Amino acid sequence: MSKKKSLYAKIINGGAKHDRWFREQVASAAKEADKPGAEFVPHEEIGARWAKKREALSKEAN
Repeated sequence: MSKKKSLYAKIINGGAKHDRWFREQVASAAKEADKPGAEFVPHEEIGARWAKKREALSKEAN
């Protein structure tokens, strides 16, 4: 197999592996979300948490 074909095969295989992994992650998350008692955090709260983390990291860097 030529180097070009070998590289192409690696890229395709890597993409297929990532796709499989991603689909497993989504299925796992959906299963967790469907459980009774699952708690959902509002988007705004997550945004605020990350803003605090970014601010703290920015202060550390300066």
